Amino acid sequence: MHGCHLGQRGDHREGRGGNPAGDQQLLGLVLVERESEGQRTGASVGNPQDLEQRAGRHLAAAVTGNRLAEIDHHVRRVAGQRLKGGERFSPHRQRHRDLLAVRQGTGQRCCDVKHVLPRRSSWVVLQRVVVGVVKEGDEHAWESGENATTVYRQPRGALHVALRLLLVRESLLPSRILFGVGSSGGPMRIRDPIHGTLPVSDDEAAVVDNPYYQRLRHVRQLGFGDLAFPGATHTRHAHGLGAMHVVGRLFDGISARAELPEATRARFRSAVRLATLCHDLGHMPLSHASERIAPERARLQLPAWVAEPSGQATHEDFTAQLLLKSSLADLLRTRLKSSGLGPEALAALVSGRTPPGGLDFSHGGADWTPLLRSLVSGELDADRMDYLLRDSFYTGVNYGRFDLDWLIQNLHPARLGDRMELALSRSAAFAFEDFLLSRYHMFLSVYLHHTAVAFDWMLAAFYRESRGEFEIPTDPVDFLYCDDVALMHTLRQSSNRWAKRIVSRAGFKLLAQFTERDEGYDLGALAQALDRASVEHFEVESESALSKYFDGTAGPSLYILDESSGRLTPVARYTPLYQRYAGAVRLSRAYVRPDQLLAARAALAEEAKEEG
Repeated sequence: MHGCHLGQRGDHREGRGGNPAGDQQLLGLVLVERESEGQRTGASVGNPQDLEQRAGRHLAAAVTGNRLAEIDHHVRRVAGQRLKGGERFSPHRQRHRDLLAVRQGTGQRCCDVKHVLPRRSSWVVLQRVVVGVVKEGDEHAWESGENATTVYRQPRGALHVALRLLLVRESLLPSRILFGVGSSGGPMRIRDPIHGTLPVSDDEAAVVDNPYYQRLRHVRQLGFGDLAFPGATHTRHAHGLGAMHVVGRLFDGISARAELPEATRARFRSAVRLATLCHDLGHMPLSHASERIAPERARLQLPAWVAEPSGQATHEDFTAQLLLKSSLADLLRTRLKSSGLGPEALAALVSGRTPPGGLDFSHGGADWTPLLRSLVSGELDADRMDYLLRDSFYTGVNYGRFDLDWLIQNLHPARLGDRMELALSRSAAFAFEDFLLSRYHMFLSVYLHHTAVAFDWMLAAFYRESRGEFEIPTDPVDFLYCDDVALMHTLRQSSNRWAKRIVSRAGFKLLAQFTERDEGYDLGALAQALDRASVEHFEVESESALSKYFDGTAGPSLYILDESSGRLTPVARYTPLYQRYAGAVRLSRAYVRPDQLLAARAALAEEAKEEG
């Protein structure tokens, strides 16, 4: 269960305006406990009136005044001796550790807890305490008029942890409770090592605090990349915030060159920032590595306009599902209703598809949708800009650096018929080429590093040999707990040989690697030589391309602008890089078991000698 936790924020946030309301409503306390071995398991459920009778008005006053210690004292008094010794933990960082500790203590592998939060409003978990385990078959639920339900269930025959939750509706909390004491006014600000201070609006903060975004704290940006680059432990959570900041700067630079009414400008800006913030919500454990076991797309039950039902689901499909069919969708509908935006508009900007009825991003007879989509996902988008700078910083390599400021200063809105497209001044064309090459070199040196590629292969081998041991759930609530921590727990508990190697960092060693430009290498012949030498091995072929637009079916939605004449030229025709680097570079690699490396090298030398 993710949520806002008083006094324990993962982000370093400064100042947020707002005064405490005079009468906050405490909506419920759910207590699930096992009193002692062999005795009954019960649930104590309280509505606001009942809580006032049991704990007095001091509890509600403590919520209003942001006195966490007093809240804790009174809630413990309500629970009595049964809560003594309970372990209190942060929803953001300790959730999985405590659940895993209970699982390991009971010897159960399928132990889990399901939380179904309100469907029609955003709620905040003020406090929760581990109070024991619940026996098989027990189920406790609390419901209110808001259709809020907290469910504890174990259908597969195991014990699971019991939690005490104190819930309040987010809209009833003063902002200083949500975002800290000592506010200095103004929007929320987040410190970031790449972009400095990131201003965040109220609507954006609500999305960031939603459990589906907080889940990204536990999904690493580079998967197994930290095995090669120890500093690369950053997450999709930080990347989403950085990309949102970058797209805001991109749009600000463009809108400064357009005559947009303030209300229209603010609406477009909000849409593109929120869409970029949410663009990675659907990433699976260890990022792209787990897409091999994604379910069939049809099981996500996405609307037809989002994607065809056939084929295997991708992280983009899961992102669309979370935007359209989870409690996050309800939050977006509520908060964005006044601006005419909603989850459908954000999903359309992320996916590049158009919902029934179209999108309302028009002004002055021109549709701004193509331009906004280019900023979210295109040849020169905020996603790439942030991950190149961020990945370069955390890996310690310089290949991902480029001139972001110069690119922003040279972006223009370009009207082509009734469409607004993204254009770049001719004077910044060389900066765009540097950006393209930065991404190309980062793929070769970081994203396709031989160590990460080897562990990706071993994870795929684990999935093949132990089908069903770890699965990607299709239910949005279950997907909340599908992250790197859950996968690593499964790998630690597994008897699969590849899982054991991943956990112990005992990867296969690189024997040889080459590209199609190298001469004298034959991957098939090398594999046969290793077979003859009885060396255990596997081969991997990886591809890297300068751009995804090489297939010739579509070009990037980016134009080079000659400001003196107003002439627009498609970027693929303007820069020679697209022709120079046409086609993908294929990296072929052979890996062998570490204790057989010497024998493998001897077999490789013998093979080269025979060919010579």
